Amino acid sequence: MGKRHHGKGEASGMSASRGRNGAVSADAADAAAAHGCGDAAAYADAARSGTGAAEAKGVAGSAGSAAAASTDAAGSVSTADVPAQSSTAPFFSVVLPAYGSEPYLAAALGDLQDQLFTDWEAIVVNDCSPDGSLAIAQQFAAADARIRVVSHEVNRGLSAARNTGLAAARGRYVWFPDPDDRYDFTFLQSVYNSLQQHEAPVVMVGHVEEFYDVGGKVERVQEFTFSRESAHLGKTKLRKHVLEFEKGTHYGYAWNKVYERSYLQQGGFTFTEDLPLIEDIEFNIRVFQDLPGLNVIGAPLYRYAKRETGNLTSKFVPRYYEVHRARIEMLRNQLDSWGLLDAGAKATLGALYARYILSALERNKQKESGMSGSAQKEWLQGVFSDELFNELVPCAQADSQALRLCLKPLQQRNASKCLALGGAIHAAKNGALHNVFVKLKSGR
Repeated sequence: MGKRHHGKGEASGMSASRGRNGAVSADAADAAAAHGCGDAAAYADAARSGTGAAEAKGVAGSAGSAAAASTDAAGSVSTADVPAQSSTAPFFSVVLPAYGSEPYLAAALGDLQDQLFTDWEAIVVNDCSPDGSLAIAQQFAAADARIRVVSHEVNRGLSAARNTGLAAARGRYVWFPDPDDRYDFTFLQSVYNSLQQHEAPVVMVGHVEEFYDVGGKVERVQEFTFSRESAHLGKTKLRKHVLEFEKGTHYGYAWNKVYERSYLQQGGFTFTEDLPLIEDIEFNIRVFQDLPGLNVIGAPLYRYAKRETGNLTSKFVPRYYEVHRARIEMLRNQLDSWGLLDAGAKATLGALYARYILSALERNKQKESGMSGSAQKEWLQGVFSDELFNELVPCAQADSQALRLCLKPLQQRNASKCLALGGAIHAAKNGALHNVFVKLKSGR
């Protein structure tokens, strides 16, 4: 599942000139006045709601600009004043949505400027950020003609920001990294080399997940790579690997993939708005449905930051179970449409589904849920009667001892034991056993 770019954790500031030293900041109220977004409280309200459609107007990044127009998801026309562009389109377009990204954006842009492969453009989409993200982006754009800035007049969310960037992109391939992550200096060169060896509509790259505590310190690092260093998979072979990719956390992200822009355009593929937590997997399922081929690069060239603060995956989300049930159902239906929903697929999907149910049980224990004990039991009985649950969870096969112990009460449909298990997970997650919980959760 992908991160949202709203309200991420804090870290030390970086210089806008190279993203390495010093600190760059802008007063939130000044930033609000500069582009008509209201005060910081209004920003927070907009970020929480994730709704609203607006015109997007570009901010000139350097002298000499040309008007460019695009149509947003709500159908209104957005106008952007962008720096004058070369007549030759770049090979890569890098779309960076920015909201609350001030502590990280300079480092991300610095990583792009450090790339061995230099034929790229970066489109920073300022999603009405309440901090100094816009000022940092503008400083980089003023110094580097490859960088452009486009701004939303109201906060619209990650998917809308990506769609705005995609509409403005000129490159042959487009990449959607998160602005608070880091990228190996060989990332674009490796993708380009892969495409020179074998053209493909999508290239998928290995990654490293860095887990940060509330103080911004790295607690642990986990690599997610492929069995082979690099490969091209045709339609039949890639379909057989999709469930393996999902289990290994590769399938569900957009930032570890580079997409051929013409393929997205011809298929009408954009990110679905107002779909928290699963916007990436929902996008990829549609893109991969008839994908003729895929290149994979095994090296972990992307550093994904998982922060305890500000990440939707670690907060209470009212629609958590709803959207993750939808995730499993979409995967199930895709495999079924390919004729690949066999017993092994059901066993894997059942285990993944069980993880989400267990997480939902824990979240229901949070005070933010407002759920009484009887309400939690009623919710669980609804899960037990779900057709998807009864098709997949009884078939689930655990891949760890912890999941094996947790699966038993679910498969027995024992509500009392499941609710007690949810309480135990909640206590472990929020108490002295937090680190143990994190390590058990990451085991696959």
